Amino acid sequence: MNNYQRIIDANFNRAREGLRVLEEVARFLLNKKGITKEIKEMRHKLYSLLEENSYIFSRNIKADVGVSLTIKEESKREDYLSIVQANAQRVSEALRVIEEFGKLNGEISEQIKTLRFQLYEIEKELSLLILPSLPDYPLYIIVDPEARKKDFLSFVDELVKNGAKIIQLRAKNLRDREFYSLGKRIKSITRGKCCFIINDRIDLAISLEADGVHLGRDDLPVKEAEKIFPGKIIGISCHTENDLSIAKNENVSYIS
Repeated sequence: MNNYQRIIDANFNRAREGLRVLEEVARFLLNKKGITKEIKEMRHKLYSLLEENSYIFSRNIKADVGVSLTIKEESKREDYLSIVQANAQRVSEALRVIEEFGKLNGEISEQIKTLRFQLYEIEKELSLLILPSLPDYPLYIIVDPEARKKDFLSFVDELVKNGAKIIQLRAKNLRDREFYSLGKRIKSITRGKCCFIINDRIDLAISLEADGVHLGRDDLPVKEAEKIFPGKIIGISCHTENDLSIAKNENVSYIS
């Protein structure tokens, strides 16, 4: 077998291993079915390409001079986000190598390129999900279908395209099913681009896998919200000095 096939085989392994780590993060840490499925399908696509082109038969571990080479930084991770970033980088580098050497025979290069760009979006989404924090001085926009009935979704899309960092859906007059349906469509617009917050309805925020919830003083207490919606953005409204005094002692992401 040609040495370039050994290169492709080695990088297939790196890519699939890194994807498996990302898949476990999505599946067990974040409990996100959609992105878990996307990563799993990507991993299986890589495996099928490896099998179809028989690169596995070029493998020669004993002759690999890089097996014993290690870097000190590789033995430590600071947090979940660093795990995602390290493995996404591992996958992207491996895919780039496969793409380049795949050009020698034209068998898989274009398919790998497509997967590489897909990975960039996966990395961004996982990073946002793991650390749903508010950006500095964000453009935070509250949208209400009652206030703008015409071309509402197009309006939301334009807001995101023009720099909105947080979109809060406020729809007090919608029935649950209507709210959920609208929320799903807005989430598809904001996905990977900005934070998506639900006003009041923490039950729907959980169902929609939103980035956070905005609570009023008559809504579920912040402490209870944290229990059922952990690691998410929780904002709260304050209308009096007493409200503000209470909010300062609660673990909220922001006060309005």
